[in-house]
Amino acid sequence: RAQFVGRNWPLEKREQIADLLFSQEFDSLGNPRGIGLSLWRFNLSAGSAEQGDSSQIGNKTNPWRRGECFLNADGSYNWNKLEGQRWFLKAAKKRGVEKFLAFPNSPPVHYTANGKAFAPKGVTHLNLKPGYMDDYARYMARIMEHFSLEEGIYFDYLSPVNEPQWDWDGHSQEGSPALNEEIYVLTRYLSRELSSRKLDTRIVIAEAGTIGHAAMSMRMLGMPADGRDDQARFFFSRESPFYVGDLPLVELTISAHSYHSVWPIDEQVRNRKLVNQMIKNANPDLGYWMSEYCILQENDEIKRGHGRDLGMKTALYVARIIHHDLVLTNARSWQWWTAISQVDFKDGLVYLDDGSRGETGKMGGHIESLQYCLLY
Repeated sequence: RAQFVGRNWPLEKREQIADLLFSQEFDSLGNPRGIGLSLWRFNLSAGSAEQGDSSQIGNKTNPWRRGECFLNADGSYNWNKLEGQRWFLKAAKKRGVEKFLAFPNSPPVHYTANGKAFAPKGVTHLNLKPGYMDDYARYMARIMEHFSLEEGIYFDYLSPVNEPQWDWDGHSQEGSPALNEEIYVLTRYLSRELSSRKLDTRIVIAEAGTIGHAAMSMRMLGMPADGRDDQARFFFSRESPFYVGDLPLVELTISAHSYHSVWPIDEQVRNRKLVNQMIKNANPDLGYWMSEYCILQENDEIKRGHGRDLGMKTALYVARIIHHDLVLTNARSWQWWTAISQVDFKDGLVYLDDGSRGETGKMGGHIESLQYCLLY
């Protein structure tokens, strides 16, 4: 979303959004100008935007889930791509954001097995052509090198996979599954590539789709294990043959998303205590990040994600989850998804619409190029 807003919105509105998200300053009355985010995520999108309708993601009137790619089909790089995302990255740095993290959802379409930014049906492997693992690692390392040396922006972290437990075989967005063994190989290639370029960017894995996948075998929960669970032990137990904690650029941290684990409240507490214990069992020195959450599931306390909601009841609902993630799982980082939203969903820190109904208005992909949009 930052790509479309940062490229198409009037500068005045972009600056206002950046202040709301990043500013640590106060106005003349002592009110904060923004919430002073400490970390900003930058999506290394896969090239579905260049494919247009043939990407099979989104459509002409709603292209928001398509993304450009720095890498061209001939192997060259176009650093003018992702103009909107780069604008927000620079705006974040200007306002003092402390950390930057880059992440792909899918390998570039030039590298994927099916030529798409989403995975083939029924395949749980990383959507990558055979023999392209080192190419994929080299691609990500080259981007880190470019920003560090040529744009003066250093990425503290690189997260090479996102929710690898989901199959991502629909047309809703860019994405790819990945087996633990594939993540292991990719991590080793990445560490080598980053080190060879004398970069200090840390690799963080593995953005598990649930905290359970990050910390335990799904068999403990009565579900089948398919090589994408038990990640803390798999990657960070010193007894594991797939241990990556000895690689020079791997952060000693396991990351996961808090979806599907927050209701009922006693289960929210129990789940986090269990995850914390399983992480300690895998490696007492292993840290934990909660790297994505927004409201999705409906329960007895809150309606599901659909419907914007700026009320205090919802704020306190989220605050309780943050509290339990920090206190019970000892999360060292807590990351909200997402910063900017143009849809009628409980997922935005800043909401956009076309202003056609006073304080609110129509939402969706059609407002991509409009010049008059409200922020609230």
